[in-house]
Amino acid sequence: MSSYNLVYLHIKKVNCLIIALFFASEISAQLDSTVWLKSYYRKEEIIYNNKRYRIYNNYLTLGAGYANSSFRNDIQKTINVDFNFHIRKLYFQSSFMISGSDFLGTSDIELKGGVGYRKEQVKNNMAAYVGAGYSTGAYAVPDPNNPGYTMGAIYEAPLIYACASYVYKLEYDIGAGLELFTSYSTRQFMFGGKLILYFSGAYRGPKKTINKYVRPLKYAKK
Repeated sequence: MSSYNLVYLHIKKVNCLIIALFFASEISAQLDSTVWLKSYYRKEEIIYNNKRYRIYNNYLTLGAGYANSSFRNDIQKTINVDFNFHIRKLYFQSSFMISGSDFLGTSDIELKGGVGYRKEQVKNNMAAYVGAGYSTGAYAVPDPNNPGYTMGAIYEAPLIYACASYVYKLEYDIGAGLELFTSYSTRQFMFGGKLILYFSGAYRGPKKTINKYVRPLKYAKK
């Protein structure tokens, strides 16, 4: 056998060995089957449009809308920011909302925290939360020093609240939808609706040849 053929055979063996080691390392990187026997795995992902998304993810909503208040004569315009996060399968919400006669008005400010239920699918996200919080705002009272005139006063009050939302997804992690909400404090009862934008932290990158955090079909949830 010529020296050329010997070199060719050695190169072929080395290439086969490298390929075998690569696939062996990838296979060994797969998760132990005991992981998929559990109902919850924090890093679990799904594949959608050749991209990887984490199933248990946190998300942010930004909203603007209108509300009726038992304490105000006119319809209130609202702006809110809500951060929604999970501990295992249980979801929580931290919320900040301002309202007033204008969209940037601060006649009322609410800081809230709640616990709730979330159901996420490929094309939609539904959630509902209940909780408690703190509210503060300004209102007019008679001026004791100037009869016939009013002066500003500040109130502070605890509150309870509830909200429910539906989001239609434009991408797996981006969408828009509607939220209905209500809150009750010793100062006022408020209810209304708002349009929201939805942004989740689900994206984990493009699909790979082997995706070790994607649940194998044989371990599909019942």
